[in-house]
Amino acid sequence: MYIFYKRFIIAIGFFIITPLFSALMYTNKEEWINVEVATGLQGYLRAGILLSLGLVGIFYFITHWNQHKDKLPVHFIVLGIFLLFALISISYSVDRRYTTIRAFLFLATSGFLLGLHTWLDNKKKFEQLFNLLFYYVLILSLLTLFFVVFEPSRAWWWKEPSRLLGIWDHPAVLGAFCMISYPILIWKFTKVGWKGKGLIGLLLIITFLFHVASGSRTTLGTSMFGFILWLIISKKFKELIVASVLVSIFFIGIATSAPASMRRDKSKGIFFLTERDLIWKGAIKIIEKSPLIGYGYRVEAKIFDDQKEYDISDLFFIATAQQPLHSGYISIAAGGGLVGLLLWLTLLTIPIYKSLHSNLTIEKGTVALIMIMLMITNLTETALTGYQSLTDIMFWIAWVIGGNIYKFDKDFTGSTIEDENENLKLTGELVDEKSIHPNYTG
Repeated sequence: MYIFYKRFIIAIGFFIITPLFSALMYTNKEEWINVEVATGLQGYLRAGILLSLGLVGIFYFITHWNQHKDKLPVHFIVLGIFLLFALISISYSVDRRYTTIRAFLFLATSGFLLGLHTWLDNKKKFEQLFNLLFYYVLILSLLTLFFVVFEPSRAWWWKEPSRLLGIWDHPAVLGAFCMISYPILIWKFTKVGWKGKGLIGLLLIITFLFHVASGSRTTLGTSMFGFILWLIISKKFKELIVASVLVSIFFIGIATSAPASMRRDKSKGIFFLTERDLIWKGAIKIIEKSPLIGYGYRVEAKIFDDQKEYDISDLFFIATAQQPLHSGYISIAAGGGLVGLLLWLTLLTIPIYKSLHSNLTIEKGTVALIMIMLMITNLTETALTGYQSLTDIMFWIAWVIGGNIYKFDKDFTGSTIEDENENLKLTGELVDEKSIHPNYTG
């Protein structure tokens, strides 16, 4: 913990790798689960690290009191209210054990985020964090490539061998990783010279191929939408026209001749929701019986236990808090009702507004895009509910950056201009080389 406090960037590194603990222990062997699974070593290890990081974050915030002068951003205040509500929900939860564990681990996660917010006090630290995220993407992408080449039995999912999961424990997680990677790689693309741009471009292509192979339709579609949205926000209308045509051709192609990784039901096409709509319909019906405060934070499918309103025999193996509802918003509504959902939506969106409301830079665009894409993904996946998944962790990193970086507009606007000038300089040098040496190929 002392090292985490003195070298906070190391603490951030541990925070972003916590979802890997369960993934790396996944064996990718045939397994049908019809009982509640016991918490394994990876679960206890991850919980211990999150609790340690939470204490470090709170201590960092307290010891830098003079720096922030007891001023908390509004999105942290809303987060605090939501946490208080989650803790209160233990008293009426239909699964007090899970609500207690998950509420306190989310509290620890929030403590770490408080420290991260305090630590991000200058441009250099933002750059350190962005570079850390880039190396995270780079290393995990190379590991995925290694598994595809040398450990295909681990890389391709046993349940659907046409779907790639790489180093993760589900193809949808690989899809989410790819979706998050695009904005980070594009950010790095703008910061390097021509040789670096070539390598980043190659990595983008590899990431896209991984994404298609994962068969994650939600994250792939959301990535396409995010790319179009970025071009609109940045007012690159010529590129927008070209991109829109390419995206349209791509979607027509997969709709008419979908790769094996994206096929779920031959009779219903690639837009089949794999019975998610039935789960949502049932969950909403149960939520309507306690619409204001729900049934306890993160109780998930436990709401179907001991009820007679909706038949779940064909939807779940068991009605347990371990079974997700396949929509983060419905999960939050099940736990906290309309009160919890409104608080959740408010705290998620404030940093996005702060990122896009002021002068747009590549850094602010990157984190805003990550947050927007994850919020869209959360409609059909349990992507944003607290601390558990890769998507949760990466969202909160972007959330803290987005709620803080606008204070350093002058620094990053100047940086963007310098990058553009450097690119123009490199372009000029290339033109000069060609004029002096007609056979020059670069």
